[in-house]
Amino acid sequence: MSLKNQLDTVIINNEIMPYRIAFFEALTRYYNIEVFYCSHRSWERDWQLNAYHLNYPHQFLKGFSLKLRKPLYGEWRTIWINPMLWWHLWRSNPNCIVAYEYSVPSLVAWLVTMIRGHKLIIWSEMTPFTERNLSRGQRLTRWILRNRLHAAIGTSYAACDTFREAGVKEEKIILATQTIDPIFFEPPPSQKDPFSILYIGHLNERKGVNHLLYAFQLILQTIPQATLKLVGNGEHANALAELTTTLQINHAVTFDGFVEPVETQILYATASIFVLPSLEDTFGVVAMEALASNVCLVCSQYAGASSHLTDGVDSFIVDPYDHRMMAKQTIKLIENADLRQEFNKNGQKVVMDCHPEVAAEHFANGIRRALDSD
Repeated sequence: MSLKNQLDTVIINNEIMPYRIAFFEALTRYYNIEVFYCSHRSWERDWQLNAYHLNYPHQFLKGFSLKLRKPLYGEWRTIWINPMLWWHLWRSNPNCIVAYEYSVPSLVAWLVTMIRGHKLIIWSEMTPFTERNLSRGQRLTRWILRNRLHAAIGTSYAACDTFREAGVKEEKIILATQTIDPIFFEPPPSQKDPFSILYIGHLNERKGVNHLLYAFQLILQTIPQATLKLVGNGEHANALAELTTTLQINHAVTFDGFVEPVETQILYATASIFVLPSLEDTFGVVAMEALASNVCLVCSQYAGASSHLTDGVDSFIVDPYDHRMMAKQTIKLIENADLRQEFNKNGQKVVMDCHPEVAAEHFANGIRRALDSD
């Protein structure tokens, strides 16, 4: 049942994420929403935005960001500061505010809802594994927001588990799976190379690509015609290239650099196996893009997307530190065409929850649950 015109909902999002554009468009079929973006694009993103059209109400808030070093992987955390956010929320006067993650903008939203009596929803990707190294300030922020929220929307089963472990009541928790661009639900016809292995993502420590290279060295010992294509940029690109030489696998590994999200469908069309070796990942959208494109998946157990997978049924879930297991499961897929076909069939069932229309319906139910709460 459509609830449009019964309320106004503001969604605070950090930046434009291409895979969420269709999702927000679908959500407008249920509610009069407006998306407040803290920035057009964060400093660590490579994608260009001129090819994307935002066909839903939105505005970009003036502000700046701070960078704080994270305790692991040599990465930085972005702190968004938008001095006019309070004024925009106050003027918009929405019945419900959806705040993305546990950020400074989320705290501003919390203050506004406290004063005006609006409903607050926290929308999070965080998993129990990604939450393991929180500072005191981060723990306090989470405690404040979780004790005020009227609904909690998680982008994965693992994210919903995080809310549960934090003491959020079950009736407040809603799963609205991370979405992917609809173009990946209709993969173009192609002749896939059974020996072609693909990785798309950042080339940094957290993504675990060095572990994939060690596993690939073992794969080549059994299947010398295998190839590995690494797509993406990152501070470890040169070190990874040197590692391929050290491991004597550089003849079978190619570095393609960054490719725009809308262009990766071509890469999925020819690959047979996608490996996501992340040492930590809130979700891993590329894993679902691969499944939607009929590419068999070997996924790290530390990626939030793995909570939607069944090992040995629709994918292989592995510990990326276990190079032999990663290699063994990849070899199984290369050598067994029937297994690849079975994984492709079962993977299509998994990925349907990531369709923007499906996720928008669940997200809308979360808003309704918040509005109906006391």
